[in-house]
Amino acid sequence: MRRLTIAALSALVLLYAPFSDHQGCGLPSIPWTPLMIDLSRVGAPAVASPRPEAPPAQVSASEGGAAPGAQESISLEPGKPIERELSSGQSHSYKITTISGQYLHIVVEQRGIDMAVALFTPDGKKICEVDGERVTVGSETILAIAEAAGAYRIEARSPDKMAQTGRYEIKIEELREATAEDKHRVAAESVFREAEELQQGTEDEKRKSIEKYHEALELYRRAGDSSKQAATLNKIG
Repeated sequence: MRRLTIAALSALVLLYAPFSDHQGCGLPSIPWTPLMIDLSRVGAPAVASPRPEAPPAQVSASEGGAAPGAQESISLEPGKPIERELSSGQSHSYKITTISGQYLHIVVEQRGIDMAVALFTPDGKKICEVDGERVTVGSETILAIAEAAGAYRIEARSPDKMAQTGRYEIKIEELREATAEDKHRVAAESVFREAEELQQGTEDEKRKSIEKYHEALELYRRAGDSSKQAATLNKIG
């Protein structure tokens, strides 16, 4: 009986030994593999299986802030009209390189939006601004004689803050050496615009506008511009 008891205890000791101490050798027939835990990975997020990277999202110029500014000037050249779309609150800028004494004739065709067009000297001084009868069709015209060589700037914008989007075409109608008639024509345009502004004022200003129209009429006669003479007579009437 004692031998059976000793044999049973020995068997229990052999079965228990491999699991009681991690540093023990255990039985050769029952291999023991320790569980290794990498403490540096505890709490780290699981790593997904590798996948092909998606291409970077394409961001448009307007969304990414890379669109050219409103005052970035585009070169305007004779024989190369430019047609563009314009919305309320926007303005487009153009530059024209001239030499001293050249006559400049610029035409802006309005196609669904009223335009105001201004001309600036190379040093930034505004020479004139035109905005005829506040209509969305027809043309606006700028006439000038370059007093100095350099890059003159043209600003095209919509004066109506609620205007719908429209299109326009801007072109250089003439760029050449000025004649005596051209000087009269440019002077007449300036006086004619002054008369139009006075016509929108008080009764006294309206009377003064008639005097200005007569002054413009004489200058148009010296310039030999019959169509402008007719338009001025119509204003006087």
